[in-house]
Amino acid sequence: MDTKNKITRNDEIFYLDMIGRNKEIHALNPYYKILEERNSDDFKRFIGIYTVMREFLSEREQIILNEIYGVNKQRVKLKAVGEMLNICPERVRQIRRKAEFKIARKISEILKNDTY
Repeated sequence: MDTKNKITRNDEIFYLDMIGRNKEIHALNPYYKILEERNSDDFKRFIGIYTVMREFLSEREQIILNEIYGVNKQRVKLKAVGEMLNICPERVRQIRRKAEFKIARKISEILKNDTY
């Protein structure tokens, strides 16, 4: 995805599906499958959407998602991210989830207002 392009409604749906908007509480997020397939179109699309939208996140949220998603490097597990930030893996999970939904809300807001 070229970052100069707008986020589309299809991108919004794709991102929401990947972060597991309808999943069970402790089920793995659907994007975990594509994070292992770094050359796939789905991986590139997911990271492309995230890259465009991460400016709306705090620095800490960006660090966590960059590590978990493996942006420009090998991805890192929750426990390792927690050790790096000196927080427990559960807190990493909470911040990750909050950041993902913050991006989803912002995408929806942008598409409603068509201002991006």
